[in-house]
Amino acid sequence: LFLQVFLASLFKDFNLVFSASVFIFGTIYTKRTKFVAQLSNFLLGQAKMAIFLSRKNKFEGRASDVLWLFYCQVKCRITVDFNYYTLMHNLEMFELLWCCNDVLCSVVECKLVFNV
Repeated sequence: LFLQVFLASLFKDFNLVFSASVFIFGTIYTKRTKFVAQLSNFLLGQAKMAIFLSRKNKFEGRASDVLWLFYCQVKCRITVDFNYYTLMHNLEMFELLWCCNDVLCSVVECKLVFNV
């Protein structure tokens, strides 16, 4: 439930509508909304993986919070990509891919700032 509310909040910040069908099928790609659609579909994939991992951990007797797993997965991926694009001297591309509406993160003075 917390993950659903969190995803709905993120989608609202991306000017998208979150629903059960969007969670299952993903968002539709158009040329105009390519980067937002890619980012939202990535988030949906990470949410599904977090649900799977938390259920697996519960089955194995280890407790884990689905929202924490989701947050860590997304934060790790963003950090890896930021380091890559920093080494490539292409932070503009990083911002284009990850900083849509500054919902998840932003780059301030060549430093990564998480907004969630």
